[in-house]
Amino acid sequence: MPPLMLHSLTFYADLIERLAALPACPDVVEIGSESGEMSVRLATAAARRGGSLYVVEPAPSELLRAFAAEHSNVVVVEGYSPEALAGLPPAGLYVVDGDHNYVTVRGEVEAIFAASSQGGPRGAIAVMHDVGWPSGRRDQYYAPDRLPAEAVWPHSFTRGATLDSTELTREGRGFRGEGAFAFALHEGGPRNGVRTAIEDVLAADPSLAMLTTPMVFGLGVIGDKTHPQWSDIETLMAPYVGNPTLEAAERNRLDLLLHVIELQDLEAERLTDEAERTVISMRHLKVMR
Repeated sequence: MPPLMLHSLTFYADLIERLAALPACPDVVEIGSESGEMSVRLATAAARRGGSLYVVEPAPSELLRAFAAEHSNVVVVEGYSPEALAGLPPAGLYVVDGDHNYVTVRGEVEAIFAASSQGGPRGAIAVMHDVGWPSGRRDQYYAPDRLPAEAVWPHSFTRGATLDSTELTREGRGFRGEGAFAFALHEGGPRNGVRTAIEDVLAADPSLAMLTTPMVFGLGVIGDKTHPQWSDIETLMAPYVGNPTLEAAERNRLDLLLHVIELQDLEAERLTDEAERTVISMRHLKVMR
C-alpha cells in the first residue's frame, strides 16, 4: 500500500538533492536502492556536477542494471555494505538505507568518514534513513545469518513492532516484514538499532554531529562540524530539526499506519476463518452424501 506507507526515502528527495550540491566531491554513493526512484534522482544530481553514482546492492534488480547500462555515470556495486565501501573511491554524499541494524550501520558510518578523511578535511555528508521508530532503537535484519552471531539479538520474522512497547507483539500482528526482514525481540539498550549505532560513533568522534528530522521513520544527516560546509548543512536542516509539528505529524502517521495494518490483519483473519468454515462445510456435505 504505497500511498499509506510513505516509507520511501524519496520523501526527502528535494532535501537530499540540495545536500548533494554541497560537498567538493560530486560523487554519490547510495546504499540500498529500494525501487530505484531515488537512484534516478541521485544520478541526475551527481551528473549536474560531473560526478558518478555508485549503487551498493547485494542483489541488484534487472531494472537497476538496465538503468546503469543506459547511464555512463552510474555504477552498480554488487555486494554487502559496509564491506563493499572499501573498494569505492571517497564520495561527497552517502545515502544510506540498507540493513537497519547496529553492527551494519556502525560499520557504514565508520567506513564513510574514514574514507572521507583521506587526503584532507572530512568533507563527506552521510544521509541516514530509519533513525526513528521502529529501527532507531531496535535492530532490523534482512539476512541475520550473514552477520556475526554475537551481533544479532534474538529476533522474529513474524512478530511485529507496535508503538510504546519495547517487546514485539504476537504472531501476525504489528508492523512487520511479512518474512522479508526480522526485528529484534526487544527495543532499547546497548548495541541495538540505527540511531544507537550512530550515537556510539559520534561519542567516539566528537568532531562529527548529526541533525535529525522525525518524518517517515526519521532521517539523520551526519557531517564534520569542523568543516566549512557544516554551516550550510545546518541551514538546510534548520526547518526540520526540533520541529514539534513534524514530530506530532509523524506520531499521527504511525498511529494511522498501525491502525490500517491492524484492520488488514483482522480482515485477513476473517477471510481465513470463512475459508476454513467453507472447507469444513464441504467435507460435511460430502460425508452426508
